[in-house]
Amino acid sequence: MRRSQTSALGSSISSNSVQQRRSIFAGNGDVHSSAAAASIGRSMLNRPRANANVDGVPTPQPFVASAAAPLRRSSESEQTLKSCLSSSSISSTMKRSKSSVNGFANEEFKMTRNVSFSHLQIREYEVTLGDNPSVSSGAPVSLGWNYDPNEKISKLPEVVECRRRSSNSFKLGDRERQRMLRLNPSVSEADLSRILNMIADVKFQRKQSLNEIHEEMERQEKIERSRAVLNELSFCV
Repeated sequence: MRRSQTSALGSSISSNSVQQRRSIFAGNGDVHSSAAAASIGRSMLNRPRANANVDGVPTPQPFVASAAAPLRRSSESEQTLKSCLSSSSISSTMKRSKSSVNGFANEEFKMTRNVSFSHLQIREYEVTLGDNPSVSSGAPVSLGWNYDPNEKISKLPEVVECRRRSSNSFKLGDRERQRMLRLNPSVSEADLSRILNMIADVKFQRKQSLNEIHEEMERQEKIERSRAVLNELSFCV
């Protein structure tokens, strides 16, 4: 009995590990990664042991919840919603809506609108491999579906006191993006090679389109100059 339970537990653990290492992209047999992109992917994903930091201490995986799951509503929320407005509020709201049609709502019903917030709730999502071809160099990053269920709650005055960062501080370099991708065990070398090939193809196509546009503009300029010369010759004759 103990052996069967142990084997079942081992099979469940192995299936879970295989599921965890499953690729985040759908398989595409028509797209073949080149040797250069594969070597770049292996060098970029030269990560240490999975789920382990530099000291060798295993690190927990915080992103265990997924936002891709369908929203499940409780039976209480399925009940009919009741209005929180009183009869006088409803009547005044109807009057304001009728007067807004005539264009006099702002003049007849002046209301002071004030909104206040008490706290800020932050949900942190995982960083995974993206597909933006406009990246300057290296592999692009994006937000995945998995998130940390332990959301951070902070008081709003503490957040307001922080100064706003400049736009340049939000830019991520090539090495920083590589470090983020190494920390995500679901990003495989095949996925990274496929994305690098796709980005190279898109950049080449954009460059070709830009060259064709420049050639067409030069051709149109030559045609306009030729027409101007012909018009001058016709006037001289």
